[in-house]
Amino acid sequence: MPIAARRLAIVAAVLATAFSCSESADTGLEQPDASASAPDAAAWMSPHDAGAPTLGVISVADLHSVLTANSKDFLLINVHVPFEGDLPGTDRDLPYSDVDGLAAHLGSDLSVRAVVYCKTNHMSTSAGAALVARGYRAIRYLDGGMNAWVAAGHPLAP
Repeated sequence: MPIAARRLAIVAAVLATAFSCSESADTGLEQPDASASAPDAAAWMSPHDAGAPTLGVISVADLHSVLTANSKDFLLINVHVPFEGDLPGTDRDLPYSDVDGLAAHLGSDLSVRAVVYCKTNHMSTSAGAALVARGYRAIRYLDGGMNAWVAAGHPLAP
């Protein structure tokens, strides 16, 4: 395969991954079970024990349930830049591109539980995938981000 064609294929694959809105099994993202009742924090945030770590996803409804039940036992990190507000319960605001800063905040325990979010999904999936690539096993992103949170009728933090 010529170098130009190989580069084009790589760029196409990266763009397809970065901007994909599909929820196919090929993405490596865990999809929430819409039929399940609101999970407790331990259930949906348990680290992956088998195989390679994958970036997980949490729905707005599930995150809202955990936050309103005061059962949050994970880090909630806003990775959106520029800053446009926080969800209630946000622990930290760090740019999605500062993977070293995110990893430093998470610490050396690769089973630390965290949800990253941004305004949509682009920045949070980028940050989450980078953390998973470093070996973190319990990283989730908020499906739809702050836009989906607000669309569901939930307020941003004051």
